[in-house]
Amino acid sequence: MARLTPKRRKFIEEYLKCWNGAEAARRAGYKNPAVMSCRLIKVNIVAAEIDKRIRETAMSADEVLHRLADQARADISRFVTETGAIDWQAVQEQGHLIRRISHNRGRNSSIEVYDAQGALALLAKHLELTPDQLKLEQKTRAEDLTDDELAVIAAGRGARAAETPGSS
Repeated sequence: MARLTPKRRKFIEEYLKCWNGAEAARRAGYKNPAVMSCRLIKVNIVAAEIDKRIRETAMSADEVLHRLADQARADISRFVTETGAIDWQAVQEQGHLIRRISHNRGRNSSIEVYDAQGALALLAKHLELTPDQLKLEQKTRAEDLTDDELAVIAAGRGARAAETPGSS
């Protein structure tokens, strides 16, 4: 029965760093790394460990959406003190909102958060919101809608119903 030897564990660690089987086998100390990487990837316990490690570190869809929402709501003032200096504690606590920091030994420091418009565009795409739908959702009463706007709403509902599995 195959087991995870120290050399196989090293292969897994290196593979998860570089995503190249031959390079991972070389770094793990195998002779003929190209051949050994193909063999190792087929060993059930190695493949299972790689899959397990990927699942442990992968972000869920909910986490991705949560981070995008945080980026859309990010406020640069969270990261700047009253004197205009960078608040390093805030950076440590919410660093995932920071796109770039330029720091020159305490002088001419600057900080940039991710683009809120870009995050909003990705969220709107995920939520299947088109510009027409966004305008229409702002109107609350049917009598406020034009015939063309009502047609857009009807077409949108029809498209969603057609995409639903099992509908006919």
